[in-house]
Amino acid sequence: MAGKKNLDCRLAMEKLYEYFRIEKVLICGGGVVNWSFLQAGVIDELSFFLTPVSDGSRREASVFTQIPSLNEGRPVEFVLKDIEKIGNGGLRLNYRVVIT
Repeated sequence: MAGKKNLDCRLAMEKLYEYFRIEKVLICGGGVVNWSFLQAGVIDELSFFLTPVSDGSRREASVFTQIPSLNEGRPVEFVLKDIEKIGNGGLRLNYRVVIT
């Protein structure tokens, strides 16, 4: 539906709009999925939710992860739009994506 062998993120977004008139989606993938959509130029906003909690885990988590075999990638700039305090010490940081 959106690519013969690999997902074409831009085509997926175009078809979501064409068939269902969906203009905005929430992408909650792992680092590779997020990076793929970012590199396709279909992400225009990024929100981080920070909470003052830690579980001490040794696992590494990344918001964006490039896999060189899938795509090369280019740097992407984020410009802070606003900050919102949530509950007892949580924050929502909202950024605008600048494609260079």
